[in-house]
Amino acid sequence: MGALRLNPDTYAEVAADREATRQAVAIITVTMVLIGMQSGLSASAQISDVRIVSIIVVFLAVLGVIFMWLAVILYVGLLSAVATMGIRGPETRTAFWRLLRAHGFAVAPGAFQVLRVIPSIGTVIGFAVTLWSCVAGIIAIRKALGVTTGRAFAILIGAGIIVALVAIPLLIMIRVVRGG
Repeated sequence: MGALRLNPDTYAEVAADREATRQAVAIITVTMVLIGMQSGLSASAQISDVRIVSIIVVFLAVLGVIFMWLAVILYVGLLSAVATMGIRGPETRTAFWRLLRAHGFAVAPGAFQVLRVIPSIGTVIGFAVTLWSCVAGIIAIRKALGVTTGRAFAILIGAGIIVALVAIPLLIMIRVVRGG
């Protein structure tokens, strides 16, 4: 609950507590399942056969968990690298597991993305949850790495720029291959 309330002390405790790794893994996994289910429900909105919808939802939830775990590991590694190489302050502590634990708890608001399926307000909910998750991410980085809020924000933006530099060309190549 402290992570959802954006309590900085919760993120500091989690980052330092090696026993919290399992909880962080559970939070990430449950959040990913819910996001995958939301994607499946959105993708199958035009299908009336409940069995097919169920298969699509389960498939996308499982696929989402596998894909998102890979993305989380790469992203936490990227955050750690950006903090270590580019935006390191004199007080910066780096440790992949500290950051993974804190990031795991920062992912918790993402579970509410499942509410995006609500007609007419789903987009607003999605935006609010994304903003909530970004603030949680900044707090998590700040507490896990021992940096200022400004440095945490810079680390988040730096990692985001690197992700965009990799993702945009990949998306363009995918679009070209698909003929779109």
